[in-house]
Amino acid sequence: MYYPYLIIGGGMTANAAITGIRRHDKDGLIGIFSTERYPAYNRPPLSKKLWLDERVEDIWLRVPTPIGVEEHLGTSIVAINPDSHTVKDQWGNLWDYDKLLLATGGSPRKLAGPDAGVRYYRTLEDYFSLYKALKPGSQVLCIGGGFIASELAAVLATRGHQVTMMFPEEHLLGERFPRDLSKYIEQTYREHHVQLVGHETADSVSRKGRGFMVVTGDGKTLTADVVLAGIGLRPNVDLADLAGLAVDNGILVDQELRTSAPDVWAAGDVASFQLSFMASRLRVEHEDNALMQGRTAGENMAGAAKAYTHLPFFYSDMFAFGYEAIGTIDSRLNVYSDWTTFGEEGVLYYLNDDKVVGVVNWNVWDRIPAARELITSRTRVSNPKELKRRITSA
Repeated sequence: MYYPYLIIGGGMTANAAITGIRRHDKDGLIGIFSTERYPAYNRPPLSKKLWLDERVEDIWLRVPTPIGVEEHLGTSIVAINPDSHTVKDQWGNLWDYDKLLLATGGSPRKLAGPDAGVRYYRTLEDYFSLYKALKPGSQVLCIGGGFIASELAAVLATRGHQVTMMFPEEHLLGERFPRDLSKYIEQTYREHHVQLVGHETADSVSRKGRGFMVVTGDGKTLTADVVLAGIGLRPNVDLADLAGLAVDNGILVDQELRTSAPDVWAAGDVASFQLSFMASRLRVEHEDNALMQGRTAGENMAGAAKAYTHLPFFYSDMFAFGYEAIGTIDSRLNVYSDWTTFGEEGVLYYLNDDKVVGVVNWNVWDRIPAARELITSRTRVSNPKELKRRITSA
């Protein structure tokens, strides 16, 4: 039982890696081991369009050149031995490899206290389960104020459910956006009948009749038919850690996405990587990085020796507005807002040490290449007003 190329993980990163391998090796046998029972699919629609106008049939990712690719779905790899170039699956089978890619992704972070019945949202199976659980007008409590919670709250409210959001920050998405924009976002959610409960955390979740009761850190009680928690992602590094690979908030990789073990690469949500123009390592949990990094890792497994230099972007949709963002998006930075119309269209520039380190294109599309160039050039900006219309006129 041997594969020249063995990939642990069956998501978007793994699928992109097949493309990368096939650019340089048309025939080498590829083995995919995935804990999910579904083949690769596009993950962003799970919290966006799949609830509105996209069909499940449209999210499947085509396996490039499927000849010579063998999928082992619903199969966990429980151990890696880099010295013998083998992995062991949950049934005790040993698989030999020449080149190994860890595309293990991440798992939802869990609430600290008792959380009986809380739903964590990450996979297509989670979507099917939640879809089945919701009835017309269900009361839904979304715990968390980040991307997943805010997107789910928006689409579920659009579908007519009674949605409450509870988050520890003062304002919704306040860690990402300046206060005036955060307050505008909150106003929009309230206009769509979403109840916002800020400065609160969940101390415990218990069943109450057919629903749930949530006790907050301040002793308040909230009830709901369904409780969802979106409080971040934990990188799946356990396999790498047990195998002795270097791990620190992700699997550490070099410029070619190689880990500390020979013939082992890592890519996607689980990889901690370094870009030459940034002072600290990144671990990015978004589609663009999964696709670009997966493809590069695949190419390098097949001998390309390419450095990963791509600064990935991400995007989000909430009701009628959406945005594309790139770089460091942190409201504690110096933020210059260049609005055409406040809350409707504009660009936010995030500056540190008089250099642009992040850009948000708010309802401005197809301008990420210009934003990326601005960040990677490391050009010093003496006056933020110099940035006015910099992106929209590009």
